[in-house]
Amino acid sequence: MIEVSPDLKVTQPTVTLISNTFVKIENYLSIITYDTNLIKIKTKAKTVKITGDKLLLKYIESEEIGIKGLIYSLEYIYTVTVEGLDTESFLNYLIRNKIYVYNVNRMEKSKIQFNIDRNNYKKLKKMKLK
Repeated sequence: MIEVSPDLKVTQPTVTLISNTFVKIENYLSIITYDTNLIKIKTKAKTVKITGDKLLLKYIESEEIGIKGLIYSLEYIYTVTVEGLDTESFLNYLIRNKIYVYNVNRMEKSKIQFNIDRNNYKKLKKMKLK
């Protein structure tokens, strides 16, 4: 067996969908929501939202989780934290540029956190701030 240096291990989340009946998520942090038709799994980079029917946690290991059931959709939800003065103006700027966010929470006086889907996250990354 080959020894792998710890600095070469993959630490980013990996999501593997097998047909519409099984999904494997590697490098997850926690289970946020668990119901037979909705499961949300938090990873370092995003939240994975799985909707379906008769969903169940097939197995849970320290770095991997398997979910079985009839899977209707799988979405990535990014959580973004913004810190600085005038965070409200930043949110207005996003809206004017058709970058839509939701679940906006004020964490501190000059710090907000919100969720954003993958397409809007891509637009946000390309955005040039003044």
